[in-house]
Amino acid sequence: MNKERLEVVLDSKEELVPGILLISLKPNQNTPFKAGQHMGITIPTPNGSVERFFSNASPPNKTGIIEIIVKLIPGGVASDFFDQ
Repeated sequence: MNKERLEVVLDSKEELVPGILLISLKPNQNTPFKAGQHMGITIPTPNGSVERFFSNASPPNKTGIIEIIVKLIPGGVASDFFDQ
């Protein structure tokens, strides 16, 4: 299993419907991802960091951007991180 580490920056955040976000991330290098492929995202916390897993929601023809869908769960580490 190849566990390549990428750094990403937030490109955009869009609320699709209440409580559901479309997060677009721009990686520091172009890496091919396939629709449905999952990735672990390291979320910083006051006590270090945690990893949460998301599926790639980007269409196959979109390059240079990784899109994920986030359901906001009250008090959820990733939810709070992406909501802010």
